[in-house]
Amino acid sequence: NNNNNNNNNNNNINKFKIISQNVKGLNSKNSFNSKLLFMLKNFKPNLLLLQETKIYNMNNLNNIYNDNFNFSLSFGPYAGVGTYFNDTPKNISNINDRLQIIEQFGLVIFNLYLPNNEDEKLDYIDILQQYIIINKNKLDNNLVFIGDFNINFNSNFINNSKSYVKFRKLMEDLNLIDVFEEENAPTFYSSISHSRIDTAFISFDVLKKYNIKSQTLSNFGSDHNAIM
Repeated sequence: NNNNNNNNNNNNINKFKIISQNVKGLNSKNSFNSKLLFMLKNFKPNLLLLQETKIYNMNNLNNIYNDNFNFSLSFGPYAGVGTYFNDTPKNISNINDRLQIIEQFGLVIFNLYLPNNEDEKLDYIDILQQYIIINKNKLDNNLVFIGDFNINFNSNFINNSKSYVKFRKLMEDLNLIDVFEEENAPTFYSSISHSRIDTAFISFDVLKKYNIKSQTLSNFGSDHNAIM
């Protein structure tokens, strides 16, 4: 019986769902609040990773954001990240207003929101590289980088920007693979263009260990589609 229970527990651990979305701001007046409840009810994610929350003060949050949420407060007009979890993670570290690191399911998950400005983005990639170098002993090969990178990864678009080259190099050095590259669906829409700036990079070791299924979802009231 103990062996059967252990096998059942392992099967449960190996099945989990992660959704990520740039929410374009969370506050009591934002229509995304009701959309978020719909998402949680219908998709039942184990983790919901949010970017561009624009939360400066926890007191201004709608009361739907309970103890199952953890937010890294925003110190700029376009920043802030947050995480919803249905089971308390092993650890959540709020590194700054653009990065949370969640340890869950045997994974180290970077919930990341890169700046839109090219120079600021390059600077932040440097900060990210330094963090990884300093903490390399704490990080294993079960890495996941997911979020809004503000870099167009659409394979139909020739991207020669310094930030694209630099970030791609970082992902290659960490042996991480863009799991949405084959689907290649746009995730951000503006009045003049669309691009694939929301995605997930997953380590080769994780891809060997799990059967990963990726899918681009609706925008749920934001100007970004969610990814799952």
